[in-house]
Amino acid sequence: MISKPNLIQRCTIIKNPVAKNLDIGLITVDVFRLDYMGSAEFEHGAIYNAFCNIENLAKTQSMLLVKSQKIIDRDNNNMFMFGPFAKDNNNFINYEEFIIKMINNEIHPKSSVHMGKHFKPRKTKENLSQADLNYIRRNRMDTDQFIKEENKTFCDLWWDLKNGVIMSFDHNLMNQMPEIIENSIKFKEYLRAKEKSENNENKPELN
Repeated sequence: MISKPNLIQRCTIIKNPVAKNLDIGLITVDVFRLDYMGSAEFEHGAIYNAFCNIENLAKTQSMLLVKSQKIIDRDNNNMFMFGPFAKDNNNFINYEEFIIKMINNEIHPKSSVHMGKHFKPRKTKENLSQADLNYIRRNRMDTDQFIKEENKTFCDLWWDLKNGVIMSFDHNLMNQMPEIIENSIKFKEYLRAKEKSENNENKPELN
């Protein structure tokens, strides 16, 4: 059941990630970096529990990658969502509407998601406002540096921890997301089996 987004973890995509554990595949932390959210709800095992949720959804074949036709960024990129949409299309329809409301500041998650800049037109020397020019002069800034900072986005991937939805405008990464999650699950199962094997080896023999 999809609910109103509350705990959305901001993430930064790692460009050209280094593949670790090549025999198993990429694990999630090698693909994107988690931002510090500044709220206790995001700590105390929240990330682990969120991945366990995705793991359970994936095992029941509930996860599906969907391209939103309504959420499009300033560079004309559609948002892709990977979430529990496979068995009930209404889950995607409802969730998409939640995200649109969040973008329009009609609903507010626990911590800021910094998604708004992805929809604001890029600053150029030609479209700087008088307020922008005053700010540049007042702070003795270089115009190019000001434009670069204004156009910078804080993050480029979002993970709804409660609903098990991962979102981004990065089409290449999102197209790989089902495989990334599958490999992450395999790696987690490998660690479990390895730990179990080591525990059995260290277990004392009983007479």
